[in-house]
Amino acid sequence: MPEPGNVTINLFNVAGEKLSVMVNENMPARYHTKNLDLTNYSSGVYFYQFNVNGFSENRKMVLIK
Repeated sequence: MPEPGNVTINLFNVAGEKLSVMVNENMPARYHTKNLDLTNYSSGVYFYQFNVNGFSENRKMVLIK
């Protein structure tokens, strides 16, 4: 992240239903990694939405157990 801000990562199923907020915290400007606990979710296709400082990006994720 080029500047500090409040980061949220939301997890959605293929029907577009919001399953959970995986991250919701203020983070400083720098490169970040985050381990997400997905043990309660079954294998399949999910979507996540990354939001910070007015920027939003949606991506697809395949969870294989």
